Order: sequence, then structure tokens, then C-alpha cells
Amino acid sequence: MEFNELIQARHSVRDFQKQPVSESDLRTIISQAQMSPSWVNSQPWQVYVANGETATKIRTAYAKGAADGIKGHPDLPLTHRADWSATAQANMANFAAERDAMGIGETFVTSEAEVFQAPTLVFLTIAKPSNPWSLYDLGLFSQSLMLAAKNLGIDSIPAYNIVRYPDILREVMEIPADQVIVMGIALGYATDNPINTFQPQRQAVDEVLTIK
Repeated sequence: MEFNELIQARHSVRDFQKQPVSESDLRTIISQAQMSPSWVNSQPWQVYVANGETATKIRTAYAKGAADGIKGHPDLPLTHRADWSATAQANMANFAAERDAMGIGETFVTSEAEVFQAPTLVFLTIAKPSNPWSLYDLGLFSQSLMLAAKNLGIDSIPAYNIVRYPDILREVMEIPADQVIVMGIALGYATDNPINTFQPQRQAVDEVLTIK
């Protein structure tokens, strides 16, 4: 896939088919993501993948947690939307308006609660302690991972809901306590659910770019 096509094709998918990603493709995706830059080659990331039945076990445990009224308690602190910048709040408001205009607001909530029915879940961690800049490195790794996946025809979505119950993840995935669970990425193949056609508008280049 040509890069321009690839960067346009990757978008967040919120409803997946049951077919998990093959181990061969997973290894290809992670090995390509390994080419991401990091501060002084620190390569701070660790990758844990729940595939097939393991992913189902996690989704089931999450559903029980939600039914029991357990609030999400991720390793990274949450920030109320009112505490974000004015620009970020405006973008989030536009996102919600576009979603609701399509009539898929309720479907969004359901898909998030069900962890998008994802057959493959990737969890990215960094060690304690880590340089704060390692979060930047992990972001680079995440984007490389999702682009590598899309290049193989595999869809993705990074989401807070995938890491909202870190205690469950530590138990099922045997993630040690000295690892911070930073981000979760769902991988798989999109269904024909209309929710998967939703792609929010991006700010115009002139709104974010300054050249002097």
C-alpha cells in the first residue's frame, strides 16, 4: 500500500469480526513497529497481546466489572474534559456532534463497553520508573504499530476502555507490578456495521501550523 493511501485508510474501527489476528501477522506488525525512534535508543516499550480466547476472557471480565458498577481505574491518571485546553474541548465537542448527527451515539457507548468485540487486544507498557519522555516514544511505537497493521489489511483502535481495569490485565496477562499499563490497541477486521464508517473531521492545516 502506498503511504498516502495507508495514512488515509487507517482510522478507528469500533466493531470487529470474530477472526483474531494470526501470530505470524502479529510478529510482523510488532517487528515493524520496533523500528520506531526512541530517546537514546531506550526502546522503553513492552508489548502484551491477548488473542482469541484470552481476549474473550478479558472482555468478559470487563463486562462483569461494568455490571458490578466498578469504575475504571487505569494506571495513568484521568483528566476531566473541562480541564483540557479550549482547542481540545472544541475538537471533542465537534467529534460528539458529528457522531450524533450520524445517529450512532448510543452505538458508540455500547461498542466501548464491549471493548469493540475485538478478537485481539494489544497492551503497551513502560517500566517503573521511566523518563516521562518515554510516553512520547510509546506514542511513536503505537502509531507505527497501527500503520503496520493497516498495511496488512488489519484494522485498529487505541482506546482508554481497553486498559480501564489494569488489575484484570495483570492477572490474565501476567503483567508485573513494575510495568505501567499505558495504552490498549484493539486489532482485527472491521464488520460492515455503519459505526465503522465514522471518521471525524480533522482541523485544517492552517489551524495547527506555524511556519516562519
